[in-house]
Amino acid sequence: MDRAETRSAPRTADEETVLAFLKKSAHEPASVELDRWGPHLTEGLFFDSQYLRAALEFGIDGLFGNGPGRKPAKLIRCVFRSKNALGAKTVADVLVLIQDGRAFGAIPNADGDEWRTPILSRLERHKETMRRFEENRKAMQNIRDMP
Repeated sequence: MDRAETRSAPRTADEETVLAFLKKSAHEPASVELDRWGPHLTEGLFFDSQYLRAALEFGIDGLFGNGPGRKPAKLIRCVFRSKNALGAKTVADVLVLIQDGRAFGAIPNADGDEWRTPILSRLERHKETMRRFEENRKAMQNIRDMP
């Protein structure tokens, strides 16, 4: 999904997973009301569930890089309302980390509908860094292989 949509129901399996996660995490599950979905980021992220705490602690930067043990992941954006422990309605804008149909955690989204722009920029920089790293590794191997 490339743009935000105002709707009160999930439309995809990933969004159903997010709704189930939000209800499971809510103080009062029946109070969860969905306001907006998307845009989502469904390609280019990789995650090793063994390092969930680090990925959520370091935010989006913990999701870059296709290293050992990492599998494709998605960030599904949702804006929702629910009651807190005092019974007051609160609004939250979150990015929920999904992998293999399972929600692993939520990252607060302070960037609204434009949240993907800085992330996609960082993802491109990461790809470029990894490309240069690989070029340097090959050059060093060629030097080692010289007679």
